Amino acid sequence: MHPEHRHATRQTLRYRAEIKLEGCEPIVCGLQDVSAAGACISVAEVDKIPDEFTLLLSHDGAAQRRCRVIWRKESENEIGVSFMAVPKGAEPAGQFAHLREQKAAKPSR
Repeated sequence: MHPEHRHATRQTLRYRAEIKLEGCEPIVCGLQDVSAAGACISVAEVDKIPDEFTLLLSHDGAAQRRCRVIWRKESENEIGVSFMAVPKGAEPAGQFAHLREQKAAKPSR
């Protein structure tokens, strides 16, 4: 087992998101877990994701975070990112509460 190096506790989420790239269509991805400091994201082509990008957390783009890739696991189609800056007026601990609420409201299949 690897020692834990994270500074913030992550919560499992499993939420659809999009990676916004300049001049391209957004890339669909999956937000696997998240903390106030970063996230684990699943994406089909790990090697095509740039070192920095904007993660869209809502369909209208109102909720988004600027990200920097910290690690890549091509064999598992995952990247680990750190959030680069917290938007002014946003509360880091509560930024993903609406995602958890949406997940909780969805019926299980």
